[in-house]
Amino acid sequence: MLFLVIYPQTIIRVRIDLIRAVSNGVSVQFFIFSNKLLKRPKLISLWLILSCSTQATELQWAPNVIHNELSNQFSYLIYPSPNQSDPFNLRLVVNAGSVDDEMRGMAHIVEHMVFRANRAHPTDVHHLLNNIGWKAGLQVNALTRQTETQYMVRTRPNDALNVAESVALLSDLAFGAKLLDADWQIERGVILEEMRRGKGVAERVNTAKKVLVRNGSRYVDRPTIGWQQDIKAVTIEQIRDFYQRFYVPGNMTLIASGHFERQQLVAAIEHHFGAQQQPVPNRDYVKLPLTPGLVIGQVQDSQGSTSAVTLGFRNELLPKSNIEGEYQRLQNYFLRKLIRPQVQASRKLYQDNISSVHFKFSEPTKERLIAAISVKTPDHQQGLAVVLREVARLKRNGLNRAEFEALKLKAKAAVARNRITIPNRDFKTWEDKLTAAVMQEGVVQDYAVKSARTLDWIDKMSLASLNLRLVELLSASDQFLFYQLPGGVIRTLPTATEVEQLRHQVSLEQLIALTPIKRKSFKPVKLAPVKLDWPAYRLPNARVLSKHSHQVDGITQWNLANGDKVVWLNRATPSNDLYLKALSQAGYYNDGLSPWLAQTAKQVWHQADLPFAENSQLMLWQQQNDVDWQWAQTTTTLDLAAKTSSDNLLPLMKSYFAQQSQWQLQPNALTELKTALVSSVKQPSVAASVQQRLMGTVSGLTPSQADLDNLTLDKLVTAIRQLQAQPITLFIVGELKPQQIEQQVLPYLGAITRKASLNSYQSNLPSGRHIASQPMHHEYKSTVTIKAESAMIWQPEDSFLISSLNPMLQKALKNKLRHQLGGIYSLAFEVRLDKDNTLRSTTSFTTAPARVDEMINAYEQVLSEFITQLPHENFARTQQDIKFAEQLRLQDPNTWLRRLALSYQRYDGPDYLRSMLSLEQQVNQQRMSKLVTQIIPFSKQAIFVGLPQKSQGK
Repeated sequence: MLFLVIYPQTIIRVRIDLIRAVSNGVSVQFFIFSNKLLKRPKLISLWLILSCSTQATELQWAPNVIHNELSNQFSYLIYPSPNQSDPFNLRLVVNAGSVDDEMRGMAHIVEHMVFRANRAHPTDVHHLLNNIGWKAGLQVNALTRQTETQYMVRTRPNDALNVAESVALLSDLAFGAKLLDADWQIERGVILEEMRRGKGVAERVNTAKKVLVRNGSRYVDRPTIGWQQDIKAVTIEQIRDFYQRFYVPGNMTLIASGHFERQQLVAAIEHHFGAQQQPVPNRDYVKLPLTPGLVIGQVQDSQGSTSAVTLGFRNELLPKSNIEGEYQRLQNYFLRKLIRPQVQASRKLYQDNISSVHFKFSEPTKERLIAAISVKTPDHQQGLAVVLREVARLKRNGLNRAEFEALKLKAKAAVARNRITIPNRDFKTWEDKLTAAVMQEGVVQDYAVKSARTLDWIDKMSLASLNLRLVELLSASDQFLFYQLPGGVIRTLPTATEVEQLRHQVSLEQLIALTPIKRKSFKPVKLAPVKLDWPAYRLPNARVLSKHSHQVDGITQWNLANGDKVVWLNRATPSNDLYLKALSQAGYYNDGLSPWLAQTAKQVWHQADLPFAENSQLMLWQQQNDVDWQWAQTTTTLDLAAKTSSDNLLPLMKSYFAQQSQWQLQPNALTELKTALVSSVKQPSVAASVQQRLMGTVSGLTPSQADLDNLTLDKLVTAIRQLQAQPITLFIVGELKPQQIEQQVLPYLGAITRKASLNSYQSNLPSGRHIASQPMHHEYKSTVTIKAESAMIWQPEDSFLISSLNPMLQKALKNKLRHQLGGIYSLAFEVRLDKDNTLRSTTSFTTAPARVDEMINAYEQVLSEFITQLPHENFARTQQDIKFAEQLRLQDPNTWLRRLALSYQRYDGPDYLRSMLSLEQQVNQQRMSKLVTQIIPFSKQAIFVGLPQKSQGK
């Protein structure tokens, strides 16, 4: 037995030694004396028995993970999936990030440039990806962070490149970039556009916070994307120097997961990454330094609105690769879960100008932990006092014992659940876990071993040990304090001496001021089953006008006298569930109601009470009985969808019938509604008005004050009745007996009064080509939105084929506007065929104001010449990808439900369900060329350019 008498200021110094002692099975008793309790020593019995040997505390990799290192220090991790249907994923991690930059943004620049001209791909790597049918961002992706750059290859079964060829591609990126100056002059523009697109108040505020949170390190002035002045100044020679210095085998790790020939993979790794012997760069600056003292600063942006005070403590975190570090992280998990609600509850102790109190743990780098308390308040002097008082409260009172014991039970239950789920991880999850381990210098362990050790630790963990850890974290000598100020607000920052004086004052307050906060312990509330007094519905058999069956397709259709229809696809589903969708013409673009009123009526209707139940009771009853209808209203359709078991079909239809025919509004409903709608009465900005007129946007999306003034309860009831009266088609997918539908579905539909009175529509562009611009951005950037339309008869097969054109058109636009011209970073593009026989496309991107006309002209040139690009498309690869994706989609009953609806909306029969099984065969050059000639050039086009406000400079 080891006895220690410790004063608070000595706790940190001895703690690590104590961990080493208790790891050898030594029992330790602490006598801890606080300044206030010096005459009344408090005995704390603390058992911290760490299950580790005295000779080896390093954690071991799981046996199903291959972990190896070549002679040149290149390392690799492999998880070989036993599932032969799995494809494979590769991820190359290069230890080169923005923290390594001298010219800010260099690591990110290199990430861009390696996809340009290459030893194996002279034009550029993008050209290779186009040829093999791969897409950047999907099969191949890359990202730069502050400490590393990652390159990912994610394949599908039997993909264009096998595992050896994919390793070769990563090797080409890592070692084969030509880094030509001509390429850099184009890619420089792309990076500047990426920077321009990302600018905003949130990004600026987070950057300012990082300067204070990571003070004293290289992280504070090296954002991942870099600095504009450095990007403009950097030369190709500097890029080559960085590439040659950091892109060396010993500074890389390859992670592979999925199904592949293991020996083929290892041989490829050794061949492509094992030959070079180059020195590994020194990166001792990566670890965030810890320096005693208090750093005080201010976070403010001219457009910011948050007002807060934050005090943080920077601590050392033991390595994640050993047992001591793992135990420390378990403690941190408990602390995070216990401290956060305890601190939030302290809000009620303070005046109204303290709107919230928050506690947060973060790990800015590996082996560093930050504990911070933040108070939102306009009174920063009071906010400072509050954060100091909360620190003192936590250190003096510690954590709540009842909540600690409850959390131990929850943690043990989580371990038990993980014991079931973790052995069933898919190969993609393994890739993520292995990558996280590499980034944190940790280990992916055998969970059977880890969980047994974790459960033992949880059992032996004491509240005293957690309180000791808490005091340690909140006594760290490396601290930061910052005031976050709204734009235009002026505050005088306190000095370190003033903060220390206030801290001392708080520590001398009477004990009553720092007593534990009384709050009710959280106990999960088990809701009692809701019982509703349902009326005894005695409905006559529905009047069926006709019944049609398609025996081959397993489809039966009933047409009812009130206009409703039921279409049932008798098809097996997972767990034998039923999938239902009720569609009507009650969208919010219709010829009978203003859009705002149609949307409002739908919401009020959905939330209406029944004669025998309040809406909240009905919603809870539906959830408890698995008969929950999900309501969704689009411009043209009201869509009610549900999933339930066949045994619950009758209560599901009772619920539907009640909400359709028995809803009622309370007398105060109109007053409450008008109060809620007041905030939606807004005068649109000049820019929004110009854009709406240009795009042919439907008016009446929001109410005017006159609309609200004239709204009566009768008008609202009439609007709801109009929506409810529209006939529906109910689509059902699942295994049933026809008699069950005829007895449990048709009577409840047939008893509802219907009257088709609303015709839905879509908004349309004005004829011709129109362009308008308007100042609207605080940043120096322009946004371009291009909408276009052409007439085309809708049918689901053509709609599917049009969707297959999307990636081809988007790729062509990106190749021109980004890769060739360097005028944009990203581009959103969609073309779709709608049921109103109109083909619509939307394109949007951000660019420099001076290049707007150039980019619009390039966009139009790509579309006009797109027909000539189709012969170069890899249609064989596209067909394989579509077939693979369709196999996955068709496993989902919701796909069959949606396509059943589409088939009957177009053909009033199962035609689409038949043709969809071979749609990928129509995605060929001949068919797609015919489609392109039908839709391009678009007959209507509207272009809106959002400009920077005049006060914004470059």
